[in-house]
Amino acid sequence: MLRLSSLLLMGMVLASFALAQDRDEHRWENLESLKVGQKLEVTTTQLRTIQGTYLNSSEVAIRLKTPEGDVKVMREEVFRVKSQEGKRKQNILVGVVVGALSGVVLGAVADYKDDVDGSDPGSNNGKLGGSVVGAGVGAGVGSVFAGHRVIYRAKALPQRP
Repeated sequence: MLRLSSLLLMGMVLASFALAQDRDEHRWENLESLKVGQKLEVTTTQLRTIQGTYLNSSEVAIRLKTPEGDVKVMREEVFRVKSQEGKRKQNILVGVVVGALSGVVLGAVADYKDDVDGSDPGSNNGKLGGSVVGAGVGAGVGSVFAGHRVIYRAKALPQRP
């Protein structure tokens, strides 16, 4: 039973690593994946933040629509482009599922250890309690991550003279 729970826990950890795709944030070509109207936050090399919706981009600049009007930011002035459309609900759901599954596994171990004389083979209190607590903890951890996605990040800020 302990071996099965260890394998299940290891499988969940490996699955979470697979979900966390490691993209190359330093590629300007990542802007091609943006859709017109997508909410963005652009940080300039002067650390000024511009929030608006995506209009278009080219090899030399990105254009946003802001409340003040259209803004064009040259590529060499862009430090970071970040999507403001987070996936908080998805992160909470993933946290609930992973937390509940982890709680069931730990609860099964607790139920097994609690029934030392074999008189109560149907005890599921550990599994039930573990799944509820695990789901709550997972939801809390998932809600911490806003889900803002960095689309582009310059390799380094330019040095000021």
